[in-house]
Amino acid sequence: MNKFKYLGSLITPCLTENVEIKAWIKKAKSQLGMLKHFFGYKDIELCTKYWINITSRHNTLLWGSQSWNISDANPTTLCSFLHSAIRRMLGIWMDEALEC
Repeated sequence: MNKFKYLGSLITPCLTENVEIKAWIKKAKSQLGMLKHFFGYKDIELCTKYWINITSRHNTLLWGSQSWNISDANPTTLCSFLHSAIRRMLGIWMDEALEC
């Protein structure tokens, strides 16, 4: 796919935000990977984990969102990522969630 960066935004021929949203999700997932050991510690309070989650990944994910033209599929993609990040922070895996 042809894409280029202009003033910090990814521009594609179809002029949708899907590519840019996926790029920001990829950056936020890399932060999730870097914080994996932090979220795995049982000694750290859940409130502290929550604020680290908000201040790092949410801010990274939503950095360029003020210029996004959100389509119908994009909120689903963003919510899916945020829910998976919360499950990872709490140590809940999908196979465990399905057993309930």
